[in-house]
Amino acid sequence: MEREIDLPKPDQKKTKIECIRCGSIMGEITVCHLKCLNCGAELTCSDKGNFW
Repeated sequence: MEREIDLPKPDQKKTKIECIRCGSIMGEITVCHLKCLNCGAELTCSDKGNFW
């Protein structure tokens, strides 16, 4: 099953966040919820400030 997650477009000024588990670029699900498309690790609002 394929899921679409909005990744930053080249003209947008968003910082790309690397996964803390595998180093891949994470996809943004919501403003403060990121998910790695490679290994499935997630960062949420409670992680903000510690990792990004």
